[in-house]
Amino acid sequence: MRNEDNNNYYSDYDNSSSNQYSNNNNNNTYNYSGNNYSNDNRYNYYGNDGGYNNNNYNNYNNNYNNNYNASNYYDGTVYDSAETQSKIMTRSFIIVLAALLVTAISASLVLVSKSIEEMVFSGFTAWLVLEFAVVMGSSFAIAKRKTVLAAVLFAAYSVINGLTLSVIFYAYDFGSIQEVFLLCAGMFAGMAVIGATTRINLTKMGSILMMALWGVILVTLANIFFIHSSGIDLFMDYVGVAIFVGLTAYDTQKMKKLASSGEMSDMNIIALYCGMELYLDFINLFLRLLSIFGKQKN
Repeated sequence: MRNEDNNNYYSDYDNSSSNQYSNNNNNNTYNYSGNNYSNDNRYNYYGNDGGYNNNNYNNYNNNYNNNYNASNYYDGTVYDSAETQSKIMTRSFIIVLAALLVTAISASLVLVSKSIEEMVFSGFTAWLVLEFAVVMGSSFAIAKRKTVLAAVLFAAYSVINGLTLSVIFYAYDFGSIQEVFLLCAGMFAGMAVIGATTRINLTKMGSILMMALWGVILVTLANIFFIHSSGIDLFMDYVGVAIFVGLTAYDTQKMKKLASSGEMSDMNIIALYCGMELYLDFINLFLRLLSIFGKQKN
């Protein structure tokens, strides 16, 4: 039994063995039906096995008051939700920057090495298929929480993506590519800040944008194989820019929500998942902007 202030009172009811002990000062209620107990604003006891109290805390092996706080502990490991959120978001953006750097280096290798250039362009379609397979494999590994495998596949995807994107150096003026890249970086950063700071729930917008993206893909494919209209192609580029600008804000907000609800053991996989989505947003936004504003070579 615990000692409390002199203002406590006791009451017996229903001729049962359960006693209620209430503290007028602290508004605490103790219910006893066994030998073990744990402490919170309300205490429920279910015999020697401990059980769960109102906040779903476990009482293990007669060790009451294990000091597990639902908002600050996970599996006995102390963590701070704000600190965890900050770490996950920081890691996600580091992953984006690292992946973009790898992609840029990979694309540059095609320009400086004739052997790599021949390897890429002699089987370009195969590289595109491999690129798609690798990014799908990385997504599957993330879903299965296989962090190392997902990271390796994402790194491989960044390399292959650089090889296939090297074609832009043959189609567009290099100075134009640099200008569009800076424009894309500014737009991406601005929308990421909006997504991280806005109080508006962007979930519905994200769903609409994803449906619109599928529509753009279908129209683009139809235009490539059947319609052959430059006007439709340009219009789809503008729609694509709007979609990926919105998705950047949406994915950033989603990252913030996942980071705030994530556990210590989930930090790396959440950071990798969010980093990959934001990387894809950046790449697609860049390509759409380049198609609109890029200066093509003669």
